[in-house]
Amino acid sequence: MQKGLHILCLITLPWVYGQNPLVRATLVNQYDEALPGITATVEGETMGTASNASGYFELLLPKGFRQGDLQLKKGKTHLQTIPLTLKDGHDIDLGTWVVQLQTQPQPLAVFDLDALELIPSGLDRDQVGSALQSRRDAFLNTAAFQFGAAFFRLRGLDNAHQEVRINGIPMNTFNTGRPLWGQWGGLNDLTNRAQHFSYGISAAPKGFGGLLATTQIQLRPSYFRAGSKVSQAFSNSNYQYRTMVSYIQPVANKNPGYALVFSRRWGRQGFVNGTLYDAWSSAFLLEHAWNTKHRSWMTAMFTPNRRGKSAPLTDEVYQLKGLQYNPYWGWQNGKLRNSRESKTALPVVVLNHRWEPKPSLSWQMNLGFTWGEQASSRLLYNGHQPTGNHLQGGGINPDPVYYQRLPSYALRDTENPDYTNAYLLEQDLRLDGQIDWAALYKANVAVSDYGIYALYDDVEKPIQTTWTIQAQKNFSGRLTGQWEGYFSSGRSQFFARTKDLLGADVLWDLDPFAETLAASPNNLLAKGAPVTLGTPFIYHYAIHSQSFGGSGTLTYQGAGWDTFFGFQYRAQSYQREGFFQNGGFPDQSLGLGKPVSFQGLSLKWGVNYAMTGRHRLAFFAALEQRPPPFRNVYFNPRENHFRLPSSKLERGIHTQIGYHWQNPVLDFKLNVYYLLRDRIREISFYFADGVGGDDALFVQEVITGMAHQHLGLEASAVYQPISELKIVGVAAAGRFRYANNPQLTLATEPTTAAREAGFVNGLKAFGKTFLKGYALSVGPQRAFSLAVNYEDPAYWRLSVYGNYFSHAHLDPNPLTRSKNLYTDADGLPFADYDPEAASGLLKQERFPAWFMLNATAGKSWLIHRKYLGFFISIQNALNTHYKTGGYEQGRNANYRSLLEDQKRLMPLFAPKYWRGRGTTYFITCYFRF
Repeated sequence: MQKGLHILCLITLPWVYGQNPLVRATLVNQYDEALPGITATVEGETMGTASNASGYFELLLPKGFRQGDLQLKKGKTHLQTIPLTLKDGHDIDLGTWVVQLQTQPQPLAVFDLDALELIPSGLDRDQVGSALQSRRDAFLNTAAFQFGAAFFRLRGLDNAHQEVRINGIPMNTFNTGRPLWGQWGGLNDLTNRAQHFSYGISAAPKGFGGLLATTQIQLRPSYFRAGSKVSQAFSNSNYQYRTMVSYIQPVANKNPGYALVFSRRWGRQGFVNGTLYDAWSSAFLLEHAWNTKHRSWMTAMFTPNRRGKSAPLTDEVYQLKGLQYNPYWGWQNGKLRNSRESKTALPVVVLNHRWEPKPSLSWQMNLGFTWGEQASSRLLYNGHQPTGNHLQGGGINPDPVYYQRLPSYALRDTENPDYTNAYLLEQDLRLDGQIDWAALYKANVAVSDYGIYALYDDVEKPIQTTWTIQAQKNFSGRLTGQWEGYFSSGRSQFFARTKDLLGADVLWDLDPFAETLAASPNNLLAKGAPVTLGTPFIYHYAIHSQSFGGSGTLTYQGAGWDTFFGFQYRAQSYQREGFFQNGGFPDQSLGLGKPVSFQGLSLKWGVNYAMTGRHRLAFFAALEQRPPPFRNVYFNPRENHFRLPSSKLERGIHTQIGYHWQNPVLDFKLNVYYLLRDRIREISFYFADGVGGDDALFVQEVITGMAHQHLGLEASAVYQPISELKIVGVAAAGRFRYANNPQLTLATEPTTAAREAGFVNGLKAFGKTFLKGYALSVGPQRAFSLAVNYEDPAYWRLSVYGNYFSHAHLDPNPLTRSKNLYTDADGLPFADYDPEAASGLLKQERFPAWFMLNATAGKSWLIHRKYLGFFISIQNALNTHYKTGGYEQGRNANYRSLLEDQKRLMPLFAPKYWRGRGTTYFITCYFRF
């Protein structure tokens, strides 16, 4: 009967349309996702219509209509009542109308890239979890803008456990498993509105989702409000200025919709000295509705950026130079030049087509491309040339805080300290302490036939194609299913490339640590050929990656409860291809190596139950099998094909129980979670002094079979006594620990020194590293916030936040927690080894707790239907200095060297720390029309 009425309505629509006004709207849920199949009727009338795949509907109003209610239903479930008032006989356009669906997974949030601009420059060290913004959830909103500046990680996990998609295409990389947020950085006018964040385990709208979170970025002109916006921002955090312009024209009638965004962020330096920033961002969106069943859209983004890096500092350097010191830069001919610059230029193009054969079924095809280049510069100071049967050359490390340039080096002999030289070194650091570019040029000019110093880039050139096909089926008003199949193929080239020879005429591509002259060429295929500017040297290889699989989720909505079940099958493979024949590994470096494959199955389940209208319970659980990123598959792909012996998948078990209570003035949420991750593998590179006795080697540290345990709770309470005032309290308390003693293996070049230290073909197993019980270095594990927010009816607002952080720890060195600590070159324990003293040396450092005061304010004006406004944020108003993370240096690898260094007044190889910024600000002004 209802179907017949719909057909009759369509037949008579052209005749009625000319006489009766209508109401139109695009229906979305609270996460800005289109709501198809929603029935709209005027109360008291039998005629109705349903929203299409885009959530859009048009409904003719009854003859003589002046005022009434619009009823929205899903099947037999009433969703919302909307009062309607007809003015002057014109159509009623509700625009994009949000329908609150309480049965959807909670909580959700929106990611705001502006949050990252207020966070210390730790994006390179992966200390920053996802910065989150939520217009509704107090905990996530606080975690984004208050806890983020302290390098707080949600549940102790990094963003490799957050799946990010743009228009249905996964954006997590094969290399690290993490998304590259910089690929869409600076496009805030689009991405702020379009990001839908599902926290924890949930029925993700597309795909399986991540163990920590899922972010869906839907970039379509029809998802945005028409208009233009111009904004200008000022900051002293990462950059100094940001200019942004956007224009949006949604799909209208038969005309395609499009959107344009352009922005630039730049500054000579941020809060830390020498950290230049120059980023351009642009995006173009195009969408066309072919008919009511077919719609296509395209997204193209290009956000090239260049920025200078900063360094972690020991306490000795920090006390002499302060919080803003950065040793990576120096003056050259009156121009500031940073030796550690990163450049990224990775365009993204995504093509989409949606087909809705009927209201209960939809298909979407997505095709994504990304390519381009990432480069990170550094100084080379080991330039050599062959002379007779050996290599000649090499220079001192140009780092101004290299240990031999610090006062502690002059005082290293506790019985005969050189106070005079220590004073001179201290004065040099205090008065200068920057890279001497002129000295590097002079050193190169002073020798002939080769260069000692050079500036070069570590380059990655990826190209990746990803295809996904998604389907959604509404079996009934209560049961919904969604499925996805995907395939991704990529190839990333890695090589070093000369950037500046620093006055030298020639640079030879030789390994100064090679055992023989014959083994010294980094590329035997180009033996005897000099390195020219801009060409690959040192290493050159590619990783071929493929991934395919499928996932599905079923969601059932009952009376007062809902549940979901999801699965994912995933297969992933890697294969190394060497373009250089390395002199140290001539038979294991050139051509294609053997492929390595992983296959895994993941499951998740959850249920929400409303005990009453004010009390709700939720339970979620997931079992994840996760292929490792390829950087954790090979020992040292720069030189050879050698792979880690373990081919097991990483596993994750995640459970969460949630409780939600609310009344008109108080909203309280509590989540308790437990995660166990095992079979984790990690690879690190450093110079170790005291391996297998007294040997000093540059090693690759490989840890396999590692387990992490994450236990904690998250709570938020929002008290709103009046509509203008809101008091928010948030707490996050976790205990994140190593849960076992994993296996440790070192890899190095197969030299005589390595063989004497017990290495076989460059590898040596050290058995277990005793890490169980140590805290994970993931930022503060406990964070608390109390905020007062005031929003005035005259459209101005003010907020003050007090935040307290504690239980941040130093990252322990696994090698010193292995048998290498107490083993001499003969394989026996050191005669002077004292277990009690060793226990004191290995005690993990916990940083002091700290308090941070932040504030925000804003004001907007409506002027002739145009909006003018500003927003200001002050971070760390009390200028609190604090440590957010750090690591033990690996130079002291055994008991004797570690004890000797710790007995010094100022250790030579003390831990290096990351510190938060002092007081920073962010101000933005905008005009929307």
